[in-house]
Amino acid sequence: MNYTSPEILIVGGGPSGLILALSLARNNVPVRLIEKSTTERVGQRGSGISPRTFEVFESLGVVDDVLKQVIKVPNFCVFKMPGGTEIINDFNMEEYVDPTPSIPYPNLMLLGQDLLDKILCAELAKHQCCQIDLGAELQSLKQWEDRVEVVIIRHDLSQDTFDSIDPVVAHSSPEDPPVAPVVEHASYK
Repeated sequence: MNYTSPEILIVGGGPSGLILALSLARNNVPVRLIEKSTTERVGQRGSGISPRTFEVFESLGVVDDVLKQVIKVPNFCVFKMPGGTEIINDFNMEEYVDPTPSIPYPNLMLLGQDLLDKILCAELAKHQCCQIDLGAELQSLKQWEDRVEVVIIRHDLSQDTFDSIDPVVAHSSPEDPPVAPVVEHASYK
């Protein structure tokens, strides 16, 4: 399989990009996902997971891994001011409902994006038709009738480069030493 130019390029390695890549990979569609960040995400971003999202996770084969990591939505507290040490109201945003066979995922739950990314990436690693490139940023895109041509800047030179690359020298400010990102030219049908 030619991983330098699969038919589908996904730009962005957040949950939406990872879920799309996993959906395609589970159907043996070769896909390449690029993410401009050179490191994994850390911390809580968009941590709420709705009941319908659990159904998507089930179809992708990751619901059990997700359910092992989620937490219930905690109570909210309102504190008396000034000082903020005395609680004047403590309430649930949503009452917890026990799952049933007909509604297996009735509750909003919380899971940090960093943990969700790890679960999705671990599942993607089981599929050989998916390539994930961290430190790869879409610089430009040109659409033709029969293809899309892209220019991708690779910020992490410790990774292998691809067949169609041209090195360039760039730097962000006069004080910074020059770095040599790699510019990749590719075509996707």
